[in-house]
Amino acid sequence: MASGKAVHLMRDHPSHNAPILGGMFGVYQPPDMLHVFEDILHDLFILPSKIDQTNLARVMTRSFLDEHALQHSSFHCTLAGRSLPFPTQRQHGFFVGNPWYRPEYCCAPMTEECPLRCRPAAHPDWIYC
Repeated sequence: MASGKAVHLMRDHPSHNAPILGGMFGVYQPPDMLHVFEDILHDLFILPSKIDQTNLARVMTRSFLDEHALQHSSFHCTLAGRSLPFPTQRQHGFFVGNPWYRPEYCCAPMTEECPLRCRPAAHPDWIYC
């Protein structure tokens, strides 16, 4: 990853209020970080939970995320340490991880404006960021 960070997290919807969301993160494993991820994988399989994002949040602490994660967040930008605004504006109600195939989400426009503090400094006009 160009950022040099080992983990990339994305949260761009009001309901994205967990530090790590299943399917909305990526991991880059540079050689000097392999031991860290081996420990994380080990912990994932011994912790008593069937929910991957719950386990990930347990083993990837806020201090770990501050140091090793690039986070983009549109609504909960202070949730899990430092985060950056999304670099692109949300359009037509689409967002990362949109379960469009589920009737309760299909074609529903995003109506909640993202907080000003979570918008890009150059684009305070992006109300759906």
